[in-house]
Amino acid sequence: MAAADDLPTYKDVADAAAVLSGVAHHTPTETSRTLDDQLGVSCFVKCENMQRMGAFKFRGAYTAVNHYLNDADGKELKGVLTYSSGNHAQAIALASTKTLGIPSTIIMPTDAPTLKLKATQEYGGNVVFYDRYTEKRDEVAQKVKATLPEGTVFIPPYK
Repeated sequence: MAAADDLPTYKDVADAAAVLSGVAHHTPTETSRTLDDQLGVSCFVKCENMQRMGAFKFRGAYTAVNHYLNDADGKELKGVLTYSSGNHAQAIALASTKTLGIPSTIIMPTDAPTLKLKATQEYGGNVVFYDRYTEKRDEVAQKVKATLPEGTVFIPPYK
């Protein structure tokens, strides 16, 4: 569980909403009587499957890339590196490369789902493969990062 000081504040959410305005889709919120009845509460379901690239991950990826792009220390963002076998890979490639024009390198396992791999490549991600059974993705990421331009940032699939 995250420490209290790691949790987003209302300001963080409002700032992210401003960054995403005009970029992310406004996805609907739906209700479900079945869920309401089974859980004994009113449930609201955010339909993030209707988001760009089909998942909420786009919101976080775009916000993270934008943060580094507009970093106050003045360093120029030269690229983005991550690892993922699916939605985060697609989200980083879409947000970084296709939307913002910043090169993205995505480390994916050799057995990543074909649809996820193709979408990542179609969004402009440069895919580097690794064998999840014989290699550790953190070590692969360190080796790959050493070959990328200075100013490349690593954005993990979780935080």
